[in-house]
Amino acid sequence: MNWLMIFIGGGVGSMTRFFIAKNIQNLVSIPFPLGTLVVNVTGSFIIGLLGGLAENKGLFNDTLRALLFIGFLGGYTTFSTFSFETFQLMKSSEFFYALINVITHIVLGYVFVWLGYILSRIG
Repeated sequence: MNWLMIFIGGGVGSMTRFFIAKNIQNLVSIPFPLGTLVVNVTGSFIIGLLGGLAENKGLFNDTLRALLFIGFLGGYTTFSTFSFETFQLMKSSEFFYALINVITHIVLGYVFVWLGYILSRIG
């Protein structure tokens, strides 16, 4: 049953990532991958929140964990895409945007994991 949950969650997560990243990127006209940044930051927040709820509140059985953590979030977050886009920026001599891309993904990712975890402990 877990493999089916991973399959379903991964498909939904991947489609969600595609929809969000593409629509955000269409709104900006700079060579900075803002859509991927938004996906990675929100994915970091969600995994922090859900991980905190699982740890602090004892939520999520194994099947639901497979659906959400491995499936949905595995399909949704895009660090491989982040790495490739950073490489492409560097290859195009867009070193400033490459550096900003790396710094903002890492810093905001950790901040939002922390924020999600803190919010999971409230109440």
